[in-house]
Amino acid sequence: MNDDFESKLQRQRLRRIPAEWRAEILAAAEAERRPTKLAGVTLASLFKQRLRELFWPAPQAWAGLATLWLVVLVLNFATREAAPDSTSRSAPPSPEMLRLLKQQEQLLAELVDQPDFAAVGRPKAAPLGPRSGRREETLNA
Repeated sequence: MNDDFESKLQRQRLRRIPAEWRAEILAAAEAERRPTKLAGVTLASLFKQRLRELFWPAPQAWAGLATLWLVVLVLNFATREAAPDSTSRSAPPSPEMLRLLKQQEQLLAELVDQPDFAAVGRPKAAPLGPRSGRREETLNA
């Protein structure tokens, strides 16, 4: 069957394309080949095109995600506590509170096995000079 078709094609003569068609086809090809002017292209149009390409595959999903974020932001601002006034300053801690904080620091130092630095005071300065007699022997030799 395929051989019959091929043999019929081989027996047919090639016809010439009409001149009007040829001119029309060549003019269309030439118009496509010329670069188009970018007069209508602006930064805003490029940005809109990129956004469209990004959101096009699933616009409903993106809209739902944006709505969800807006709801989260509204709830965040609605539940935020009012900023304290500068006139309402907190009172200084009471002596009892200071004593409890000091006691808590001492307990923490015991748990971590660190000495209480306030009770120990400053460490003594190390004596200047060699720590062993061996160094003196090597220098004298």
